[in-house]
Amino acid sequence: SSGINAEWPLRPGDEDTAVENKAATDKVETFGCCSLLVKHITLYERKDKKYVVELDFPGKGSIRYHNDFGVEELVFTNLKAFKDGKKEDDYLFDQFETYQMNAYLKNRMPNLTAKVFRTYKASLTFHEWLEHYSKNATSITDKLKAYKRANREVAILLNHVSRKKSAVPKNSDKQMDDPSKQKQEDGTETNMEKINDDFKKLKGDEG
Repeated sequence: SSGINAEWPLRPGDEDTAVENKAATDKVETFGCCSLLVKHITLYERKDKKYVVELDFPGKGSIRYHNDFGVEELVFTNLKAFKDGKKEDDYLFDQFETYQMNAYLKNRMPNLTAKVFRTYKASLTFHEWLEHYSKNATSITDKLKAYKRANREVAILLNHVSRKKSAVPKNSDKQMDDPSKQKQEDGTETNMEKINDDFKKLKGDEG
C-alpha cells in the first residue's frame, strides 16, 4: 500500500468509508489506497522484464482514477501475493488500514502522513510544470497561462479532475480571476497557496 502511494499520491481511503458507501444505496462507492478491491488492480509482466501495475477505480467525487506505472519486481511480487486466493470484490489490503500506513510513514520522517506526502508531491509537481510552461513566458498573459497549465497538472495528479476534462479551455484567461485559488471546471478547487505553505512546513520539520 505504501509502495503504491509513493508512486502515485492516492488518497489513503478508509475501509470503513467503502463499507459505509456500499451499504448506502443512494451513494456512489468510492475508494482510496487502503480500501482498494482486488478488481481495481491488474498486474502485467512484460517480456522485457518490466513490471506494470494498472489501477482503475472510482475516487473521491466519483472521479475515475485510471493509470498504469512500472514498479520494481519486489513490489510486483508483493501485490501479486495480496491478490492470490481472493475474489474480485475482496479488499486487496485486507489486513492493512490507514493508521498503519501513516505510522509507517512517520517512522520514516516525523509528522509524515499520506496526506502530507500528497501535499509534497503536489507542490513538487506544480513547481516542475510551472518552470516548464513558463520557460518562454514573457508577458503577464503568458505567465498566467503557464500557471493555469501547471495547476491543471496538479489537479490531474491528485485526481481532482479526470484526464478527459484536463484540456485547457480556450477562454481560460477570462476564467482566471484569482490565480492563487483556481476553480476547476468540475467545481473542484486546487489551492496552491495552501499546498505551498504545507510544503514549506514539511521542509521545516525535516530540517
